[in-house]
Amino acid sequence: MPAPDALRCVAADPGSPGKAPVVQVAADTAAIGDARSLPADEPSGEAPPPKQQSCSVKEEGCKQQQQQQQQQQQQQQQQQQQQPGPRSNCRRKPKMSAEPQLEPRAAVIQALGREERAAADAERQRQLRLRELQAQLAAGQAALAGAHYQAVLARRRWRKVGREVRAFGVLRNARERALLERCLRAVWAWAAAGALRRHHLCARSVTVLREAAAGAKHRRREATAVRKASLSRRALRAWRCCAEQLANERLLQQLRAQHVADARLARALGGRALSAWRDAARLQRAARAEAARHDEAWGRVAGAQDMGWRVRTPG
Repeated sequence: MPAPDALRCVAADPGSPGKAPVVQVAADTAAIGDARSLPADEPSGEAPPPKQQSCSVKEEGCKQQQQQQQQQQQQQQQQQQQQPGPRSNCRRKPKMSAEPQLEPRAAVIQALGREERAAADAERQRQLRLRELQAQLAAGQAALAGAHYQAVLARRRWRKVGREVRAFGVLRNARERALLERCLRAVWAWAAAGALRRHHLCARSVTVLREAAAGAKHRRREATAVRKASLSRRALRAWRCCAEQLANERLLQQLRAQHVADARLARALGGRALSAWRDAARLQRAARAEAARHDEAWGRVAGAQDMGWRVRTPG
């Protein structure tokens, strides 16, 4: 600090008047303590200086530091000059410096003034640095708040996108499930329709077989009747020949009666065959009508199932 250096200079200076008595040094020390105990210059309520003056303030601080260093170097040189050499016993006179020597009190006051100016400059630089740091802190806090806000917006945006994606997935799954159910319903309807058609085909084939059997039976009966009729006609001709030959009217009557009976029997057999054919034709018509009704009903059921209705299948 400059105050101890000033005191050291005053104590070591032999050219000072009276060689600085102890009372004077004590008084100077008390004055230094009183000056240090004085309150520092408080910052006024004026507006802070602009940032453009910070460079000039720094330059002034550097110049003051350089001046202080130069003064310290000069004082060290003076002390080295004042100290006698190790081998010289003669007492040398101190060389008087070109600069006028100041009194101890004036030197102390000057050192205190320099110290106060340096303290004021340091306080001013500290205030400027504090304002710069506060501005940087405010800017950093604003940037951090902006980053937090952007992060919140991004999180909300991602949540919204996630909700939209989940909703799209749910709707797509529902659509695929509906399509699958519709396809399964169509497959079930096709299988049921195929089973019904196969049942109808079986029924129709059975009906055709029955009709064919009835026709064959009818044809057999017709052939039997024709054969019996031809046999009876041959027998009748033979018996006529015999009757003509034998002239037996009674036998002729019997033959005629037998012929009439055979004709009636053949007619009865033909009527039965015709009635059986008619019955078979009626059964066939009824089976075809039933198949048509079944096809129409199943077509309605299939159409309703394609539209998504739940209809109870007939039968």
